[in-house]
Amino acid sequence: MTKMPIYYAHELGVDLCLEIALFFFEARRNRGFSIADAAAKSGLSVNDVDELETRGGRYDFAKITNLLELYQLKMPMIPSNFKNMPIEISEKYFAC
Repeated sequence: MTKMPIYYAHELGVDLCLEIALFFFEARRNRGFSIADAAAKSGLSVNDVDELETRGGRYDFAKITNLLELYQLKMPMIPSNFKNMPIEISEKYFAC
């Protein structure tokens, strides 16, 4: 099993954090889910979902992948923007 990386906002930069926040906000809203719905369906806390949508500062790919699987989406970002991203994760969860 691949260890899921954790990144912090200062590592990713303002633009990428905003792109992630908008991506998850739009994905949730397009499915008609409230934050509480997304949290319950993904097994995350409301705070976890909210942090990803508001640039909370911590990007835990164990949590991110739960939402990606719920939304049945891949991240539209370039995996190389995430230092030391395991190839298994980039192939499965990134569209680029």
